[in-house]
Amino acid sequence: MAEDGAKDEPAGPKPAGVGIPAEGFKPSAIVLQEMPSTLLSAGYHLRFLNAWRRHFKGQAELAVIPVVRWLCGRISSDDPHVAQAATDALQAIGLGQPATRGRHSLRDLESVTGIRRETLRRSELLLEAEGWVSRSASGVLTESARLSEWLQSPAKHEQMRDFRWTADRLRELLARPADDIGVPLALALGAMRACRTDELPAAFPRPVAEVPAHFVPAALVHLHGYNVRHLLQLAPFFSGDIVQAILLGEIGHRNVAAVIRNDEKSEDHPPMGLRVSLPDESVEANRRRASNAYSLALALDVPYETIRRKLTLLCRGGRLTRDGNGLYWVNPAVAEEFLEFNRVRRADMLATAGAIDALAGSGGQATRPSSQLA
Repeated sequence: MAEDGAKDEPAGPKPAGVGIPAEGFKPSAIVLQEMPSTLLSAGYHLRFLNAWRRHFKGQAELAVIPVVRWLCGRISSDDPHVAQAATDALQAIGLGQPATRGRHSLRDLESVTGIRRETLRRSELLLEAEGWVSRSASGVLTESARLSEWLQSPAKHEQMRDFRWTADRLRELLARPADDIGVPLALALGAMRACRTDELPAAFPRPVAEVPAHFVPAALVHLHGYNVRHLLQLAPFFSGDIVQAILLGEIGHRNVAAVIRNDEKSEDHPPMGLRVSLPDESVEANRRRASNAYSLALALDVPYETIRRKLTLLCRGGRLTRDGNGLYWVNPAVAEEFLEFNRVRRADMLATAGAIDALAGSGGQATRPSSQLA
């Protein structure tokens, strides 16, 4: 996460905010109730998006093309669990059996991703040059050895554990009474702090039931299918700019900690008894709960000018506010804007985790993910 906003920001033009609401940060009861589960799922999503961003030259959205190609290649697998998982994953995003193995037309990909064909064509050339896709003698693009190795690497096995850990914690939270908003948030906040890594820190507990080795390929197909679905649903909110989404998550995590009452006043080792409550003072009054453009650029390893431009767009869209000290705050209405989106994504996460857990159990019978894409 970005360090606190006390760092000096380089001089230069400042993006305009939309003004801090005079009434301060006052989330609705339903937002407060769902905050723990939102934090948990957002932590996983930020981790995988940042992992994709680092591998694809800062553009996580570029990963969709080769991962979809890889899923297409799994349809003809001799392993029926892999073939079924790939078929379900592609159908969930609106793609059926490709006419040519591993190949959907650019028109098909355009309809699913919302990316123009010419942009897709340029992206595929870039991906081919980087070794993420390969071209056969007949000119058909398919997954490359580099891509297959990455998607099945030990880091992805750890990402699957991260995913299942997150889903397990979500189940625990959702099992609580609807009127009980006092929940343990220490693990949620800790997981959010790890959002720029490929995996959770080793100190975090893992699911007890490991996926048997012969079912791991199918489980990874479920995982990568979920990741593609999430990115495709998220991208339209930000006109395809995933870095804006990551920035909103980074800043939101810093801000939201101000509505968590921590009686022990320890950020490094928060108590298990953290409870959601309205703050005694407005969030904007606590400068340690915000970030400036410079600290965000350092944290994400993105050029300062790029970060500043994207923060300006988020401010103009009403999602962020920049105060007189150059610190950024998520506007409360954002939580309401993404309320239904977060619910849909959580349901998909639990269904996908259920499919993987079924493989980890016995018999390899898994629930198919439902399509949530329009």
